[in-house]
Amino acid sequence: MTEGTLIIGQIYKLGSPDEKYEDFDSLIRGGLKIGYGQAAMGIFSPAAFKLGGLKYKGQPFIPFFILDSNSFKYGTADNPWKDDFWIEEGFVLYHGDSKEGKDIFSSTGNRKILGVLEQYFNPELKALAPPMLVTRHVEVNGNKKGYRKIVGYGYPEKTYVEVQREKNSGKYFTNLKIKVLLLSKEQEEVSMAWLDDRRDHGLSPAEMLRNAPLAWKKWLNN
Repeated sequence: MTEGTLIIGQIYKLGSPDEKYEDFDSLIRGGLKIGYGQAAMGIFSPAAFKLGGLKYKGQPFIPFFILDSNSFKYGTADNPWKDDFWIEEGFVLYHGDSKEGKDIFSSTGNRKILGVLEQYFNPELKALAPPMLVTRHVEVNGNKKGYRKIVGYGYPEKTYVEVQREKNSGKYFTNLKIKVLLLSKEQEEVSMAWLDDRRDHGLSPAEMLRNAPLAWKKWLNN
């Protein structure tokens, strides 16, 4: 494995590496040393910024999303939604970060995704679209905390509004549901330089593709 490489299907440890599992936080920091920092969040993204020039004026630029799924907390107030992984079929059904008593627009992760959703479907804005990296909690040696498996990267092919009833009050609340189409392949090596480039304020969208996976480049050109 080369330094600064993310491997699809591999398990990483969060916060403290050992001989077998590389530290996920250090890897995501990349060469720019920008921390993951929000490990407890289901949806993480580095700080958004504005690109120079008139072509994309007014458009937020989010480098990438990490969509983390924790099935061990399914059914709790923190995680009332169940994500579905259809790896062989090439997609994941991922739920946003709305909780009981909230609506689809009240949570930070949902707002960020909805704020850039047009970028995935508008050919004029597609170069800005942030890749979605999907991870999931896995159990290692009886330990259900601190381990992440890299499921893959992709983009939101479809989005839905899902309604669920609160356990205690009987009221209903809404959440964002995303069909993430996976572009990656099992054991594919993804250079962290790609995600570093997308965090580099001095690069243009075209320059940010120099280390991007071939599958991502093909999607952008379709």
